[in-house]
Amino acid sequence: MPGPTESTNPARQLPAIPLAIVGGLLLVNAVPFGTSMFTDTGTPYSVSSQTSLHLAHYVVWTACLVALGQLYPRIRGVGWAGIVAAVGVCLDACARFAEAFFVPYLGREVPALLDSPPDAGLLVPLLGSGVVAMIGTATLAVVAWRRRVFPRPAAALLLVGAVIVPVLGPVSNVFIGTALLWAGVAARRPAPAASRATVAVTVH
Repeated sequence: MPGPTESTNPARQLPAIPLAIVGGLLLVNAVPFGTSMFTDTGTPYSVSSQTSLHLAHYVVWTACLVALGQLYPRIRGVGWAGIVAAVGVCLDACARFAEAFFVPYLGREVPALLDSPPDAGLLVPLLGSGVVAMIGTATLAVVAWRRRVFPRPAAALLLVGAVIVPVLGPVSNVFIGTALLWAGVAARRPAPAASRATVAVTVH
């Protein structure tokens, strides 16, 4: 139970440093790597999936999603939305893991499968996990906005990133990464002098 010296401001109750680190990794992973792969329409996917860039991008993305699955439930003030978002990103992590390790195998053995319109057996699980991640992250963003757990511009960026996940894939991490980095950094800023006189900021 919070004592009298603990902050009651939900924006100060974030796992700030881990959120900022994961957000920064998502952003760095998305800007030079994810967007370039997404916009490269001239190279067959069966070829690009064999590259070390493809592997590194999806391994980092998977690791970040797994980390968010642990961090989202620790955000105070969002309640059940943190659990919903955690379920979404964990399911999405499974899809990104498959893209990191299973898709390159398909590119070597059955390249036509990757270079032709996707089969329902591949498309449904990938899109399904993306939709669940979209719903979970969007829910978290709306709750974080309403309860001011995140700075409102950061919550808005998180919502935009969530909505475009199923369509733009890695490009969405430009928005999501920026939002999480912003929220984490904001939570580490010193409290106003008037607040410091009465409460102690606690960030875990």
